[in-house]
Amino acid sequence: MTVLASAPPLAAVDAAQAGVSQLRSVPGTVGRAAMLDGGGLSLAAPHQVFHLALFDVGGLRISDHARPVGWRFMVVDESRAVGAVEVREEDEDAAGYVFSHFNSGPFVDSTVKAFSRLEELGREAHDLRLLDVPALYVQALWLHGSADEYMPLRPAPGPLEPYRIYSAEEFARQLAALATTPSDGPALAP
Repeated sequence: MTVLASAPPLAAVDAAQAGVSQLRSVPGTVGRAAMLDGGGLSLAAPHQVFHLALFDVGGLRISDHARPVGWRFMVVDESRAVGAVEVREEDEDAAGYVFSHFNSGPFVDSTVKAFSRLEELGREAHDLRLLDVPALYVQALWLHGSADEYMPLRPAPGPLEPYRIYSAEEFARQLAALATTPSDGPALAP
């Protein structure tokens, strides 16, 4: 898996590796997490995770309101991603990180597809990030640079198109529209 990756702090890498080791030792592990029992796993494509709260969605400058919360690593075997591990900062004053969770849901495969799409387009970013907007059930790759761009991951609520690259202003407008549009379906838990 080749993609632009950020350089995470060593403490974040250590916490992610400890999390994978911890998951391997849990009896009754199911689904993709059960694959963690096998050898040959590695962490790849680290990217910093940023959280955007619902009350911050209305602004046109996402970068002013999104706050860093941790790091995400793709967990890959020899040929494919089997999940993602996230670590969170212990607190704002500490340099440490703790294992948060292992994810094998739709955003994992979507992230891999988004990485491939970025490579096809020849897109480069100064810093590849993940923007998480849990209140809207939106995750997007954030191509942070002189002109920020965003690529929503699947599943993305309409009107966002998965894998389309949005300018910062256009993406902010789409998020604001989502935040003010009543949902037709059941509420989604973040």
